[in-house]
Amino acid sequence: RREGTQTRMVVLIKCRLLPVPLNIPALVRQADIMLSAAGCPSWDLGIWLTTDASIRNLNARYRKIDKATDVLSFPVNGEAARTLEGAAKVRRDERNVGDLVVSIPYVLRWAEENRKPLDSPQTCLEERVSLLVAHGICHCMGYDHETDDDHEVMQEKELILIRALTSARALDSSLSLSLPDADAGHGASPGG
Repeated sequence: RREGTQTRMVVLIKCRLLPVPLNIPALVRQADIMLSAAGCPSWDLGIWLTTDASIRNLNARYRKIDKATDVLSFPVNGEAARTLEGAAKVRRDERNVGDLVVSIPYVLRWAEENRKPLDSPQTCLEERVSLLVAHGICHCMGYDHETDDDHEVMQEKELILIRALTSARALDSSLSLSLPDADAGHGASPGG
């Protein structure tokens, strides 16, 4: 990036899983849409798709909770982006909301257990990952759900991001996280 030029956010996705059960370019575009809706159109975000073991280690190390979870958020400068005034104080080369870590096996299990009768596990996985990205972005921006009031505010912020994504999906089917053959049943289940 250079001062005085138009900046573009970078959404970096790191994945420790092969095969990846998601359309990674679509996930990048979804995160881009949600960051813009959050008021961070030129801010960076990292997303690490990982295993239960990796997220459990991070959860134990940073939160002192020795179990796997679906998503962890590691803010960098995201809290400054909550207001235009705060965002303006952050240098362009430091505009990084933070990093998200998502356990895909954890989310796959959740998707299998919580899907509606007509939904495929892949559809449920895609919706859940999108929600977790929105949730993680909100955490990186300093929102939490420790109290009922905080929870309500955070849910409102998440809803703004999801609505923006839903509107964009209605106009662009390439925002689907499905892999081309995932709907045919290949690679969509936790075992296969």
